[in-house]
Amino acid sequence: MNKDTIIIYSGVGFFGGAAISIKVYNDQFRSSFYEYADDVKPYKLNKNSEFTGEISVDSKLQYLQLDKKPTYKIGQQLTGYVIITSNEYFENRYGEKLDTNFVKVEMSFTCETK
Repeated sequence: MNKDTIIIYSGVGFFGGAAISIKVYNDQFRSSFYEYADDVKPYKLNKNSEFTGEISVDSKLQYLQLDKKPTYKIGQQLTGYVIITSNEYFENRYGEKLDTNFVKVEMSFTCETK
């Protein structure tokens, strides 16, 4: 928790990785996708930006269902289901070819506010 916002993170990584972030505030939420790579810089947010080793992309489509309304108090357990489709980003995977990527995530979760 950060004041009046609940931040939910879930990710995996080993020599690179990926994560999603969900920020719940009032009766709204925002989600994003994060990806990083060790020792290489394959990502671009748009065609004019510099290559980087990590990228954070907002969602263009998102759906969140929680089992109860958040109280924004420490110690509340929340169970939910989220579907996220990220905006497009670019990745240099094979030499000079720039691939257009997006990510779709469907995930169930349980967390406790701290």
